[in-house]
Amino acid sequence: MKIYPYKQGSKSARLLADALGCKILRREGNPIQLGGQVVINWGSSKINRELVNAITINWPEAVSIAANKLRTFSILAARGVSIPPWTEDIEKAKQAIQAGLTVFCRTKLTSHSGQGIVIAKTVDALVDAPLYTVYQKPVQEYRIHVGLFDNEDEHRVIFVQRKARKKDVPDDKVNWKIRNHANGFIFAHKDVEVAQEGHRQAIKAVKCLGLHFGAVDILELPDGSFSVLEVNTACGIEGTTLEKYTELFRSYEV
Repeated sequence: MKIYPYKQGSKSARLLADALGCKILRREGNPIQLGGQVVINWGSSKINRELVNAITINWPEAVSIAANKLRTFSILAARGVSIPPWTEDIEKAKQAIQAGLTVFCRTKLTSHSGQGIVIAKTVDALVDAPLYTVYQKPVQEYRIHVGLFDNEDEHRVIFVQRKARKKDVPDDKVNWKIRNHANGFIFAHKDVEVAQEGHRQAIKAVKCLGLHFGAVDILELPDGSFSVLEVNTACGIEGTTLEKYTELFRSYEV
């Protein structure tokens, strides 16, 4: 078993490799033969290696789609996964704002941690962007980890986390609309329970994108429904999260 990281210095890839007792492949250099081996693709949309006859977990083509928010939304919408209202048309974004909604102008399609998002509450605040999404105020926001074990035929939820506010962050430093570490949030997992509909939407999102595994950021809305924001293919892992992914990938050992 080997790991192919999205970047050579990936901390999460190193933690995973240490837990599994395996090597991390170099991203540069001459192709090597990997026939019969298990290769965990940790978030890379391109693999410059010979993967014929290798057991590849998360093909780069599927990772490439998941990394692009417009491609992700297009596929999830077509497959009936619940996602926020979205459009590529700035005129429709204007109409949403005029109806009293807040719009996220997503100027970058392959960013993370809220990069490239311009929050528009007025028409004047709109900027040109390849994707616009309507902000949905959640009751909670979760990260639901989904995986396909090698000895099973169905994806299942392997771990659930809740995005929780850091208690030591001042009120004026917290951004409730974009919940990440920089904006005052951490991942909590103690006593976290998500309704089965949330599990169902997360599993469906991972399957529709053609992924073996993925960490689904998903909103629980006031009416009890759920809305998928994105699917991560190289999430941060430590502690229990690392244990769950280690268990998942050990099922692929040959």
